[in-house]
Amino acid sequence: MSVAIRLARKGKTGDPVYRIVIMEKRTRQNGRTIDELGSYDPHMDPPLIIVDRAKLEKWIKNGAQMTPSVKRLVKNSAKS
Repeated sequence: MSVAIRLARKGKTGDPVYRIVIMEKRTRQNGRTIDELGSYDPHMDPPLIIVDRAKLEKWIKNGAQMTPSVKRLVKNSAKS
């Protein structure tokens, strides 16, 4: 089972909000998640990024790989 840390789109049409989740790589974007690590709201100023660092580190140690967009969000959340 190959596991990825990626974004799952939520919210209404034209007003997306994303959750940072753990899912199998082959699962569709809004499919079944294994665990939820945080959220991302791009409409706030500055964008709201919430990440549970303890869970993130645990999943990375267990072999989960972050997508490029999640890597960028985690890096940006560390700066603020």
